[in-house]
Amino acid sequence: MSACIRIMERHLYLAYDPLKSPDYKVIYVWRFAGDLLYKILIYSSETRVWRLSKSDEYFYYSSKAHFDRGAYWNGAVHWHCDTDNWLYFNIDKEKLNIMPPPVKLEDGLLKRPFVYFGESGGHLHVVEDYSQAVALYIYEMEIDYSGWYKKREVRLDAIPAALPETTKLRYPTEEGITLLSVICRESDEDWFLVLQVHGCIVQYSLGCEASWVQVHFDFDHNVYGGGLRSWGWYDAFQYTLSCFSHFILCS
Repeated sequence: MSACIRIMERHLYLAYDPLKSPDYKVIYVWRFAGDLLYKILIYSSETRVWRLSKSDEYFYYSSKAHFDRGAYWNGAVHWHCDTDNWLYFNIDKEKLNIMPPPVKLEDGLLKRPFVYFGESGGHLHVVEDYSQAVALYIYEMEIDYSGWYKKREVRLDAIPAALPETTKLRYPTEEGITLLSVICRESDEDWFLVLQVHGCIVQYSLGCEASWVQVHFDFDHNVYGGGLRSWGWYDAFQYTLSCFSHFILCS
């Protein structure tokens, strides 16, 4: 007798640091339809085999977890949630753990959603929704997961004044500035934000509060069915120079 198992969600994550090893792992999280049971499978480039995680065969999670927007940092895949229990999966130990959110919650729910969650320069960052705020706050997680602290504060009124004139003139009626990525460096002066502004990808320096256009797009071009305006931080990926990418550039 056979049974058909319907999978409701499925998410894949690449755990790979070319600066440490040429090998990589793929983490596969999927959920059964009709319940909140999840399962984690792991693929290793060394063995070329898929297998179940050594920890819990299944895990139950009733809160709203954004498994479609994970971040790889500190040897683990991390997920932000809409409640006070955020999750991360330690790949070497194959163990699912809980970490705290960066801000206090009201009635068990986040007061404001997060508009960025990602890794850069060996650090994990989150940014709160800044649409109704006067500043953009970048929170950073402690290496031991003891908590978050406010790493940077960016004045929102300084960003429009620093934008290149081309971004102001091309589409003056389109709304908003979308944060795509936070790039941190050893020196705080070298930090910058990657923004989507009216059809342009803009690099905004936090050290000198200046910016310049990196890429122009056709704003009416249909991307993911919604145009460039539908892009978010989960659509942007950092480029890491490695031996493989150097080979491609030179060949």
